[in-house]
Amino acid sequence: MPKSSAHCILLTLLRQGYVSRSDRTRRYVLGHKVYTLASHAAAGQRVREAAISHLRKLMVSTNLTVHMGVLDGTEAILVAKVDPPGVSGLATWVGRRMEVHCTGLGKALIAQLSAEELRELVGSRSFPRHNENTIVSSKRLSQELETVRSSGYAIDDEEDDWLPLHRSSGSGGRSHGRRD
Repeated sequence: MPKSSAHCILLTLLRQGYVSRSDRTRRYVLGHKVYTLASHAAAGQRVREAAISHLRKLMVSTNLTVHMGVLDGTEAILVAKVDPPGVSGLATWVGRRMEVHCTGLGKALIAQLSAEELRELVGSRSFPRHNENTIVSSKRLSQELETVRSSGYAIDDEEDDWLPLHRSSGSGGRSHGRRD
C-alpha cells in the first residue's frame, strides 16, 4: 500500500477515535473506540453462546434452518445460524444484512420497537420492491406488524428475492440491557 494511502487511512482512524497518538512516543496506539468495539463483540459472542442450544433445539424440532439476528439501524444482521444436517443450507451467513420490511426476522425485530422508534425507522427510509409480494407502504407494514405482535411471530411470504419460492417465519424478543 502506498504510504500516502496508509497515511490517509490512519488520519481517518485518528479522527474517528479508533487510534490516538501517544504524547510521549508520538506513535499511534489503539483508541477508545477499538475497545468499545471489542466489548460489543464480546457481549455479542456471549449472547450467541447462550442462544445456540435453543437454536439447535428449534432446528431439530423443525428440520429447518434457524437464524438469530439483531436490529442495526434499518437492517437486521444475522448473528447466528444453524442448518439441519443433510439439508443444503440457505444463501445466508452470519454477518449478512437483511432488510426489515420483507423478511420474517426483520419484521419480528421491528415489531418489538416502541411506536416512536418505529416511526423514526419507517420515516427514515423507503421500502424497495423485490417482487409482487413485497410490502412497500408504511401503512401496510404497520398493519403487518400489528399481526406480528398479536400472533407472536412474523412471516416472510415470498417477499424478498434472495431465495425464490421461500417463506420464513421469525419471532423476536427484546434485550433489556444497554442499547447502542
